[in-house]
Amino acid sequence: MTPDELPVDRGAAVVRGAWRSLLAAMLFALAALLHRSLDWSVLWRTDFASCLALGGVFVLTLVLGAVAAWSALRWLLLAMWPAWVGVRVRPHHMLLCFGPFGRFDLDAARIRVAAPPDADEAAPAEFDAPRVTHPALRRDLAETIQIYCRVEPERVRAVFSTL
Repeated sequence: MTPDELPVDRGAAVVRGAWRSLLAAMLFALAALLHRSLDWSVLWRTDFASCLALGGVFVLTLVLGAVAAWSALRWLLLAMWPAWVGVRVRPHHMLLCFGPFGRFDLDAARIRVAAPPDADEAAPAEFDAPRVTHPALRRDLAETIQIYCRVEPERVRAVFSTL
């Protein structure tokens, strides 16, 4: 690893994918349990409002399980991605390669650094991090690098100093 490269922490991606897989499995199991435990035809004829409410809970559980499974699949794919994934910094240019989460070419001229609003004197330095934005990303650039690469804030500041 060179000083201008930050690889994605694949171990952390496996852990995130595993936790999300567990959540998806639990939601699908809950939906299966709900579906099997009720006699839907009798419930439909005798208590229509409860049938609709339980049907809504069933569908919501299925949808949340599918969202969790999709998220888990993306994190596990990131861990197994065959190409290099991470952040590469060159003068006036930053490349974010996050496999199934996307690839972003960021020019340094459009990166904006905003000071934190009214930083409290008693707060530790890591909470006073400036907000770093780029029009191509929806979230804070420094936060994105920390999420995927699992590096300390000082290392992220060092990466931005090379731009």
